[in-house]
Amino acid sequence: MMKESTGTEAGIDRRAVLGLGAAAGATGLLCTLASGDAAQAASRHRPGGQGKLPAIVIIGAGAAGAVAAYRLRQLMGPSASITILEDSPRVGGRARHVNFAGSKVEVGASILHSAGRRLLDLADTLGVALKPVGGGPGGLGIWTGDGFSFLAEPGAVDATLLAQYGPQSVLGMVSVAQDVTAAWSEIYALQDNLTLFENPGTLLRAIGLEQLTSISLADHLAAAGVERPIIDGFVTGALRNIYNQTPAINGLAGSIALVGVGLAGGELQAVRDGNSELYAKLIAAAEARLLLDTQVTRVHKVAHRTMVSTSSGVEFPADAVVVAAAPELAGIRFDPPVQLDHRPFQEVHVTLVAGQLSPTYFATATVPGTILTEDRPGLTFKSLGYVAESPQFQAPIWKFFSPARLRRPDIAPIFSSIHKTWRTSWEAYPVLVPQTSLPPFERAPGIFTISSMESAVSTMEHEAVAAWNVAGLVHKRLTES
Repeated sequence: MMKESTGTEAGIDRRAVLGLGAAAGATGLLCTLASGDAAQAASRHRPGGQGKLPAIVIIGAGAAGAVAAYRLRQLMGPSASITILEDSPRVGGRARHVNFAGSKVEVGASILHSAGRRLLDLADTLGVALKPVGGGPGGLGIWTGDGFSFLAEPGAVDATLLAQYGPQSVLGMVSVAQDVTAAWSEIYALQDNLTLFENPGTLLRAIGLEQLTSISLADHLAAAGVERPIIDGFVTGALRNIYNQTPAINGLAGSIALVGVGLAGGELQAVRDGNSELYAKLIAAAEARLLLDTQVTRVHKVAHRTMVSTSSGVEFPADAVVVAAAPELAGIRFDPPVQLDHRPFQEVHVTLVAGQLSPTYFATATVPGTILTEDRPGLTFKSLGYVAESPQFQAPIWKFFSPARLRRPDIAPIFSSIHKTWRTSWEAYPVLVPQTSLPPFERAPGIFTISSMESAVSTMEHEAVAAWNVAGLVHKRLTES
């Protein structure tokens, strides 16, 4: 959940890549009900039985919930009632954009990589326009607090990496990114063939990636011949930007982060009108009933039914429940109790600034467009990068990721001029530590959690793949029963 400041203050996305290497009308199409209409919706939402449609309740209207609803409609056709309950006033979950300083800026999950087929295929099917991510001032620096330990001019990042860290480390790092990309691409053929997986571990095992979840990225890179200086410098900087974590992250999530900074080639893209528009169009195409501002408080059994209770006192009977939000953050009580993970989530503080960076602060004539940081105590920010131009102020817009809220005295020395700021904080990702087992998608009969995948890796594309799989599991359970 995001926590925003008011007025001219707020923030941006944790899933964004700062820029390294690497749907109009949808809202009107949605079958959207205000929370006051929940009782009426519940009265039309009855579980399956003789002569009745099976009822599916999805909790959460982000990427996972939207993809699950769309896939369920594909699988079940008109013979199902699909209701989506979302506790916020909008669709998108961790994907969100705002108008800041006269420019539309993603402040939630931001990046679609061209290797991720599921979301790109859905965007193409629904006619959702995409745009490239990048542009603006180039160059890359890795900041220590006292100066740059790595500094590359625009167009010279690859050459500077090779010159500073050596070909063995750079090529080893690239091979790790390329290998995980090639292996992950195999999941789409399996899903096209309707292969289903009971948990993320069996899914990853089928494409040869399960072992990466049990080791750290640092160890995985070392086995590929990548030496410590580049791990402590470039790799650490990239991970502090993308996951707010270190090379102690599990090898799968860390390798995919390297794909996100362009080491496996490909293109970085985003939805032209905001990533949340893709999810709005998916929900509309699913003909799902969507209730915003509807907080789910309890999922419980009554005889042979599952009931989904909301804070307003309305209950929805269901033949299957799909929890598309992270259960730890949703505050849902399960009765009888369901074994959940209680994973710690990484809190992220993000800040947008419209203004000019100060070359004096960075002791360089030309400040790079992307600034990563080493893992050193006392640094006020983890990464800083250009995201857009402000037509309102005729100035660039920059985004910070930081371990704590950045206040005016923190950012003032970094800029020669500041026109506007906007801040937020949110619990963006689980802490992705190595582990030897992963939780199932079906936690109890008829109760599914898509975010089981987030115990291994957390991106929009991987949640979409998990949602596609969970929809298949729900369909299998309902048709078999």
